[in-house]
Amino acid sequence: MPRSFIGVPFDQTYSELISEKIGSNEKNSASVYLYNRSQGGADINQLYQTFLMDSTYFGKRPEDILIIQSGIVDCAPHPIPFWLKKQIAKLPGILLRPVVKFLHKNRPVMLKMGLSWKRTSKRKFFSVYKKWMKHASDFRRVYIFNIMSIRDELDAHSPGFKKSIREYNRLIYDAVNSVQLPNICLIDVFNIVNERKYLSEDGYHLSLEGHRLFSKLLLKRLK
Repeated sequence: MPRSFIGVPFDQTYSELISEKIGSNEKNSASVYLYNRSQGGADINQLYQTFLMDSTYFGKRPEDILIIQSGIVDCAPHPIPFWLKKQIAKLPGILLRPVVKFLHKNRPVMLKMGLSWKRTSKRKFFSVYKKWMKHASDFRRVYIFNIMSIRDELDAHSPGFKKSIREYNRLIYDAVNSVQLPNICLIDVFNIVNERKYLSEDGYHLSLEGHRLFSKLLLKRLK
């Protein structure tokens, strides 16, 4: 997604860069239409349901390309369960602020104590991803980004985050491998995106340089 507040305008996101590059290629006779369905804070099931809804309207177009990037929201460890987080968010500001401050300050301690919840369980994550892979044959090519690593500072504040990313990346690999389709290309950004410049200051979102790298990785494989 674009994040203008950290210097990533919408026209510099990797999807837009890819669309512009292909569309401006004089040797390319194909028309390019971009349908970006990214959502802030969306888990794998929300994105999959959006995909199913879109598929109903668009139908099957075997010349199409599907790009999937998901998982960081699902695997991030939280010191309280998601349902409780939603209830806390309903508190009036005078109560909400101190609660949020307490959770932020004590997050490392609580997670180390074993108070850790994921937005999506590993079982659910694998199940949804595997269902999604069964639709891969409807497309000419499917490009999948696994989950990027995070900055060390973020892992220190959320102990177990990197470990969780590795576990969920394994589930992505297993889901892709379960269908054995030659048109699926898994791009291992976990091991590729290993420089600080590719991540924003929050430690896990793509920076402007990160979006440029993602576009290069995709364009290389599209060729």
